[in-house]
Amino acid sequence: MKSLIKLLHILLLVIALVIPTACSYSYPSEPDNDIMFIPLDDRPVNYAHVIELAGLADNDLRYPSIDILKQRPELAGWIKANSTGAAAAVVSIDMLVYGGLVESRKHQHDTDELYSRLNLAKELPVRGPVWAFVSIMRTPAANTLHTMPDYYGVYGEQIYKYSTLSDKINSGTSEPGDQEKLNQLLKSIPGPYLEDYIARRDKNHQVNCEVLQLVQQGFIDYLVVSSDDTSPYGFSRAEREKLISLAQRYGIKDKVVFFPGTDECGMLLLAAAVNKTTNNRPTVFVNFAQPSGANLIQPYEDIPLDENIRRHILAAGATQVNSAQEADLILAVHNQAAQGDELALTVKSKDADFVEQISYYLTLGKPVAVADVKYPNSADPDLMRKLDEAIDLSSLAGYSGWNTAGNTIGMALSQGIMHRAGNTAGQKIKEKHRLVLLTRMLEDWGYQATVRPEIKQQVPPEQTQLFTNSDTEAKITLSIEEKLNIFAENNLGDFGAVQVTGVKLPWHRLFDIDFAVGVDK
Repeated sequence: MKSLIKLLHILLLVIALVIPTACSYSYPSEPDNDIMFIPLDDRPVNYAHVIELAGLADNDLRYPSIDILKQRPELAGWIKANSTGAAAAVVSIDMLVYGGLVESRKHQHDTDELYSRLNLAKELPVRGPVWAFVSIMRTPAANTLHTMPDYYGVYGEQIYKYSTLSDKINSGTSEPGDQEKLNQLLKSIPGPYLEDYIARRDKNHQVNCEVLQLVQQGFIDYLVVSSDDTSPYGFSRAEREKLISLAQRYGIKDKVVFFPGTDECGMLLLAAAVNKTTNNRPTVFVNFAQPSGANLIQPYEDIPLDENIRRHILAAGATQVNSAQEADLILAVHNQAAQGDELALTVKSKDADFVEQISYYLTLGKPVAVADVKYPNSADPDLMRKLDEAIDLSSLAGYSGWNTAGNTIGMALSQGIMHRAGNTAGQKIKEKHRLVLLTRMLEDWGYQATVRPEIKQQVPPEQTQLFTNSDTEAKITLSIEEKLNIFAENNLGDFGAVQVTGVKLPWHRLFDIDFAVGVDK
């Protein structure tokens, strides 16, 4: 009998060698979990920080070098070579079509060229799904230099007002006198500038319509359409509504999500890709510091905070639940109270309750990610000091207080999800998480809320938006590094002895910062 069984084993082995399986020519029997990633641009928040976040789960990231990102032919070649066999892809359409976020606002390409570049999205031979994100072009409310067309530095505020008034009039929500105000703006803004701005918006909108068609055709499995620095009325809102209608007409409403915010999309869709490749759908409970302010529209946004959070959770491949008990992750949102609804004493009391709730969740073993949206562009130092007194800051599953509310929500949520994905891994992964968390606290609390306001006082007024003197920039970066190390010593002792080195201003402006961080325990 034993000899017969042995003979059968030999026959089965021969059959397996002679008759390959249908998929053996495509990838190994145990395919890797590589995710191909095309970032929005080369800023740390969109590039290096996403790469670091990927290290928290058992997924390797395929990504182009910064040099390749800046060269269109090389990037196209890299994408074709590196998408083959990947378990999934996370792709910025703005990078694919325009060369990045800022380039999407300033390019001079015609629609035929843009459509040709977009066709690359049809040529991604990945094994699994393709997540993509694309932005609706912003209309800043102030005169903005360098990241917008040159004329926006002089006429930006007027173009913004024109955008708002024209949308109100076209949507039937205008007030008496709005048409006259619009007519006056048309006289004050040089015609060629307004025509150039509107023409570029129209081309970008047509590209976004084509992207929706790629979803309908199956080339893109899931899409985020983000509104970059938007407001309740304006060009962005009008374009978004047209895109929503088009998505409904195409029958792809469940495959597209719209929300304000852009820089968080790479992290958010990385988390979604990891959830999908691991057959996971984590549950998230949202805990507001100030429930009365949950439905307020935040600065630079056009939908209420609670709705924006719901859409971010959906985009991340997670499910929002109604109680902490059934949640895999607590998203603790530090927000403003509704004006006039509560006394200052009550607001302060609720903030204290918020910190106490976070502490309680941690004692129960619940992962907590803090989204600090109370102020745009920085953390709330008062909250962070209270948290530091109540908990070990390094025990959080995520933290962000960076830029707009949407940016903050997506970053904190992504960290929390990736922390959960790698929570059963070894000590090395846990240390990577601590460094990701520490980086956000150093940038959002240490730099944006504390050091940058001090540094701005040292910068010549003519260089506050862009450094044109390399010696001045070098002195400023040394000062930032010194101040960040003092800050870390005074506030981030929970992580150990923190050392910040290699501070850079990658876009030669104060808003974006890059640095290396080490911890000596």
